[in-house]
Amino acid sequence: MVDLFSDDIFGEYGAGIHFHMPDKDYHAVKAVSNSSLKFAKRSMRHFNEWLNGAPIAQTAPMRWGTIMHLAILQHDEFKKQVVLTSAKDKRSKAYKEALEENPDAQYILTAPEVELVTAMVTELQNTPECIRLIKDGSPEVTIFTTDPETGLKIKLRIDWVSTDPEKPYILDYKTTTDAKPAEFFEGTMKANPSEFEKKSYNLGYCNQAAFYLKYARQERIKAEFFSILAQEKDNPYLAVSYAYGCETLDAADEENSKLLLQIAKCAKDGIWPGYTNKTEIMCRPYWGMTSE
Repeated sequence: MVDLFSDDIFGEYGAGIHFHMPDKDYHAVKAVSNSSLKFAKRSMRHFNEWLNGAPIAQTAPMRWGTIMHLAILQHDEFKKQVVLTSAKDKRSKAYKEALEENPDAQYILTAPEVELVTAMVTELQNTPECIRLIKDGSPEVTIFTTDPETGLKIKLRIDWVSTDPEKPYILDYKTTTDAKPAEFFEGTMKANPSEFEKKSYNLGYCNQAAFYLKYARQERIKAEFFSILAQEKDNPYLAVSYAYGCETLDAADEENSKLLLQIAKCAKDGIWPGYTNKTEIMCRPYWGMTSE
C-alpha cells in the first residue's frame, strides 16, 4: 500500500527540484499529481484504483504529444530517442528494418510522421510570440514536495521553466485540433468560449495551472503566470499562447485544495468511497426540456 505521507515515496531522488529525470522514474513515483486529481474528481475509489494500480498505458495521442514535446523543447533528447525513417507506413520493409536496427529507440517515425513533425516545428518557429516563450529556460523540470495543508506528497513535471528575469513564467505545451481564440463581441469584453477554451476546461487545464503555480512557487521557482502553448495538429499547424486570469486560477486552486483534503482523509481512514449508496433520481437534461 502506498503511503502518501512519507518522503520514502520519492525514492532515491528525494524531495526538491530535479532536472532531466527519466520518464520511467517520474511515473514510477505514486505521489499526488495534477493528473491523479482527475481520478479523485470522479470519485475517491477511482483515485485509489489509480494509486494502487498499474501505470497507465500510453495512448496514440499521448505518444504524439511526447514526440512533439521532444521536438519543440528537448532537441538533444529528440535526437537520442527518436529515429526518423523513409518508411511509408509501419507495415513496410523499411520500418521493420528500422525496428531491428534500433532496438533501444523510444520512437520510430514513418515518413509521413517525419513530415508532420517538421511542419509543426517550422510553423512554431515562424510564430514570434510562441518561439519567444521557449527561447530561454529549462525543459522538463520535476518537483517533489509536500502539500503544507494536508501533508500529502506531491509531484509535478513542468514542460518549461522560463529564465526571463523581468517576467518569469512556467509553460505547458499542448497539441490540439483547434487552437483558435475566442472572438469578443464588438465593443464588449464578452465572448462565446472557443472550442479550445471548452476543451481546456473539460480537461482541467486551469486546475493544472493552479497546481503547478502553487508548488513551483513553494519551491521558490519564480513564476508570475502559467502559459499554455497550444498548437494544432492539422495543416497549417497554427500555434497560440494562452494564460489564465487570477479569478480562474483562484477558483481552480480552491477546487484542488478540496480534493487534496478529501484524499488526505481517505488515506488516513483507509476508506475510499465511490459514488453513492442510494438510488438516484434521474432527470431529463435541460436541453431535452420543451417549452409550453
